[in-house]
Amino acid sequence: MVANALALLSVSCKDKSQEAAQQTEHESLPILARSPAHRDFGPTLLRIWDLSMEHCGFVDLKGKIVIEPQWEDATDFREGYAAVQQKGKWGWVDKAGLHIDQQLSKPVEFHGGLALFERDGKTGFVDPTGKVVIEPQWELAWDFNEGLAKVKRNGKWGWIDKSGKVVIEPRWEYMFDFQEGLAGVNESGKYGYIDNNGRVVIKPQWDDASVFSEGLARVCRDKKCGLIDKTGKLVTALEWDFIWPFSEKLAPVVREGKWGFADKSGKAVIEPQWDNASENGFQNGLAVVNRNDRWWGCIDKSGKVIIEPQFEEMSDFLAGLAQVKRNGKWGLIDRTGRMITSPQWDTCTAYRESDDGNAAVYWLVARELADKAEQPMFTGPHIIVKWLDSTGKEIWSFEHSKPSPSPAPN
Repeated sequence: MVANALALLSVSCKDKSQEAAQQTEHESLPILARSPAHRDFGPTLLRIWDLSMEHCGFVDLKGKIVIEPQWEDATDFREGYAAVQQKGKWGWVDKAGLHIDQQLSKPVEFHGGLALFERDGKTGFVDPTGKVVIEPQWELAWDFNEGLAKVKRNGKWGWIDKSGKVVIEPRWEYMFDFQEGLAGVNESGKYGYIDNNGRVVIKPQWDDASVFSEGLARVCRDKKCGLIDKTGKLVTALEWDFIWPFSEKLAPVVREGKWGFADKSGKAVIEPQWDNASENGFQNGLAVVNRNDRWWGCIDKSGKVIIEPQFEEMSDFLAGLAQVKRNGKWGLIDRTGRMITSPQWDTCTAYRESDDGNAAVYWLVARELADKAEQPMFTGPHIIVKWLDSTGKEIWSFEHSKPSPSPAPN
């Protein structure tokens, strides 16, 4: 397990999450992160490993062990619950350590008080007490959003409410989440929009489309894209090669392979000049952009470079920090570009307990020292793992090595 430990740290201990069950069938349709009103899910607990790297538990923000490492595998807490594995089967625990033993083949993750689970190849929903709220009956399902969940039956998609009642009959070839009261649907290869009663508001007529964001949605025809409002009126010309959803009143746009940013009239506020950019656009006044298909940095809404492109990879900012990669190693910077932790980590991942944009962010970092000259007394890699808070301050850490075997007696 030690040899693979670093690869496992970036998600759950092994991360067998339900990504596959919820993987989008149309990669060009981004689903935006939601930022609901802040909810308190109780004290923050962070996932840890024992010194054997074989069992998972949890510590509080002072580094004190709250739930002893005892699980073969575990996920981070999500809305007050963490999935845990015992004897190859999954259940979950609350923050007091109360174990719900569901004997599932995959971990669950709670969203809005319900979690998807699978039984006999069908998907349903369970509540935190372990009660099955919606019996497994769907070929595939997604988490609830705006009170409805997408479900698939006989190859067609529809929606159910939290009681399991079918609100919109499965009839669509593809669709995406409700956002701002409307959801995109696909019929005979064309996209349109319906309201939450299933009424067609904008008839399917577009080759491609996106979720609504800030009152507008991208639509495309003959490989050119523009913007429509919620009545279906085209408010900009079909002149862009691609448009990502709006954030902070600007949308990333692409023309002839270059990225810029447009306002809601479709006018380029920042002319296409970048070789790549974050599809999430502006976040708290900054957008991540790429120069020469090689270096990443940040600009502000005037197009001014705030952080000179200098990193091999870079994430969006979360709670004031962004992951950056230099010389193959990860570190963290603040919004001015100041290094909070230097690029020295093999993995660096953000943890936030919910989609709430106000929720605190914590960072899991790890590195491996494999050079036996550095660690001559160890036969295997020497692993260093740390949890950091949103300022980069260390909360908890451990080091693990496999000692060299004792010499055989004469």
